[in-house]
This record gives sequence, structure tokens and C-alpha cells, in this order.
Amino acid sequence: MKYLLIICLLLVASIFSCDEGEIACSDLLIEVGQIETENECMILNVDLQDNYVVIRNQTDFAAVVNATCQTAIDFSEFDLLIGRIGLSNGLTSIEYEHTRPCDTNIPQLDIIFNLNETTVAPDVVYNALIPKLRDNESLTVNLISN
Repeated sequence: MKYLLIICLLLVASIFSCDEGEIACSDLLIEVGQIETENECMILNVDLQDNYVVIRNQTDFAAVVNATCQTAIDFSEFDLLIGRIGLSNGLTSIEYEHTRPCDTNIPQLDIIFNLNETTVAPDVVYNALIPKLRDNESLTVNLISN
């Protein structure tokens, strides 16, 4: 009798512990802007080589970036990831995928360089305006050549 009561209690507990309204986690896709389109600004030079940096304020922007304009980036709302990379072939396009994966909850930016067959190996400056990171929050960046 005692065992039957325990089994019944476990069965009832397991039934009520299931949340039918529970939604499976999915990676949140976050919109990415670019300084050229958002601010009509052309970047002439970046004081980086095969590296990137996350710029969080106007002072750091002025120290790292030489541009054709004085930007109006709202650094209270956005951070700017900017970098330079030497590619092995010509460049067709750059795609940006910014997510916050469920398993880590750490923002991730995949920068995809779509290459072509030309033998011109360009030195490319890339950038992404991303939503402001919290203080001391890291950003995982993956540079992918296709």
C-alpha cells in the first residue's frame, strides 16, 4: 500500500511538472547595421592589421578609424566592431549574422567573406554596428571565408 501511494505521488508530480506552454529555445537573430549605410560614411583606413576591435565610444573611434566624415554613431545605443583582414582571393560580398545562442547566451557575430575566383587578394576593412554590449560583456566573433 505504501509503495502504491509513492508511485501515485510520483506519477502525479511528473504530470504536473510538464509545462505545455514551454517554448523551445532558439537562437535570437539580432539586426546589424553598417557605418557606410547608416551614416553615409566611407572608412579610409583603420589602424589594425588582420585583427578587429569593438569600439564603445567616440574617443576610441577617432583614435582607430580614419573616415570621410565625422560619424554620428550613438555609442549609448550601439557599439562598432571594426576590423581588417587580408583575403586569399577576390571578395564578392560580406554577410553578417549576429545572434545570441541559447546554450551560451553570449552575443556572437559571424562575419562571412564570400570570395570569388579572382587572384586579387584584397585587404578588406569590415564593420558592424551592434546593439550596445553590457559592461564587461564579451562578444564571440567568427571570421568565415566561403
